[in-house]
Amino acid sequence: FKGISLTDDGEWLVKEASHFLNKIESRKQLYLAKSSPAHSGLLEIDINYAGISNNIFAPLICDLNQQEPELKIILQEKSKETILDSVKNGTSEIGFVFRTQLNGVYVDNLDEDLLFESLFTGDLILNVAESSDLAKFNSITVKKAAQYPLCGYNSQPNAFDSLTYFITEVFNLSFQYECETNFSIYKEKLSRGIANSFSIFFSIEKFPINYVEGTKAIHIRDDIKIYSGFVKKKDTVLSENALFFVQSLKNLIAKLNKE
Repeated sequence: FKGISLTDDGEWLVKEASHFLNKIESRKQLYLAKSSPAHSGLLEIDINYAGISNNIFAPLICDLNQQEPELKIILQEKSKETILDSVKNGTSEIGFVFRTQLNGVYVDNLDEDLLFESLFTGDLILNVAESSDLAKFNSITVKKAAQYPLCGYNSQPNAFDSLTYFITEVFNLSFQYECETNFSIYKEKLSRGIANSFSIFFSIEKFPINYVEGTKAIHIRDDIKIYSGFVKKKDTVLSENALFFVQSLKNLIAKLNKE
């Protein structure tokens, strides 16, 4: 009760102990900073065709969910027109769409307030049954392909409005076409040769979109290129979550291109 003072050795011990405890606390904070999720919240991703998500978007989102458990990513399939309107009006930050070039010129007009960044490129092909008369060809024109019944698969029929516009307006052709919302029916029609299907063969994928085993992919001779990328509003800065997703997607595409 009269008080106590430390010896020289005691002063040394307290100083060393404090230094040691401070190092432990610093290591603890560094570990927490590295192990804690860098991104959190909700990120809604709009895409105008779910077929491309099977081998690219779906695995990526699952990987990001494991890496960043506090970040909830929702993938929504919408029509191209809806996506462009949402981005233009500021309802959505970004939207992933397809754009088509014929003879080096885009066949669709993009609003001047929007920017499009292409991420990967594909070719338009025609899927036919191996028993089809067309299977003997390695390439075909759109005009020739339109002479045969065509079908496509998508859960939203209006997603193929762009295909209808492309063939009827750009090529000025009439054709017989049905959009199937059930993949089993689409697969059966294609494998039996009841109808053929236009599809996209992206360079980073092993098979065309909505590939059906036992069919052949015939190259389209016309100078057509399909670009997949995202649109955003001009003069806007994307959020950290959106930038993180886009960069993660670019890294995946770079990896697939190497493979």
